[in-house]
Amino acid sequence: MDAGAVSVLPGSSGGLTRVGGRLFTQVGSAVEADDGFGAAVAAGDFDHDGFADLAAGASGEDFGAGVVSVLFGSSAGLTRVGGQLFTQVGGAVEAIDRFGASLAAADYDHDGFTDLAAGAPFETVGSIPEAGAVSVLYGSGGGLTRVGGQLFTQNTPGVGSSAEALDNFGLTLAAGALDPGSSAALSGSRSGT
Repeated sequence: MDAGAVSVLPGSSGGLTRVGGRLFTQVGSAVEADDGFGAAVAAGDFDHDGFADLAAGASGEDFGAGVVSVLFGSSAGLTRVGGQLFTQVGGAVEAIDRFGASLAAADYDHDGFTDLAAGAPFETVGSIPEAGAVSVLYGSGGGLTRVGGQLFTQNTPGVGSSAEALDNFGLTLAAGALDPGSSAALSGSRSGT
């Protein structure tokens, strides 16, 4: 129950269609109850090959530690071939972190590759429970990579706040060029006060 799946409906001149639709389950790990695969999704060209790729969170994987699967685009559509599986960047993987509960794709470093931000809203920061964190995986010719990946919390210099218990930083994420002429920026929310 609640393992999760992602349905892909192709576009056509008449809009979305069920013809040629496909159903995907998690890549790189066993399909298990309560994984919640697909509860958060984000699309972008992570390997800059001209085809849209899809990241899907499974924030319930491994007792809630969470993972993110990546399906790559091709001339025949999305494929499991070469799919990737990621855990949190820069922090300990712990039960109930809920990594992949939120996702936002954009070119954060302005290099032509789409990058991915993934929230872990129940991450413990130091000794502060459920303060939350956001990991960033950068795009490359081989897809997303942990190389150069970053972890942000409210205690990260420049984020503008400090971590408190139950803040759940990274619970939601959105990306876009928020300043004219700038690279994409990331905006997140928290639930605490």
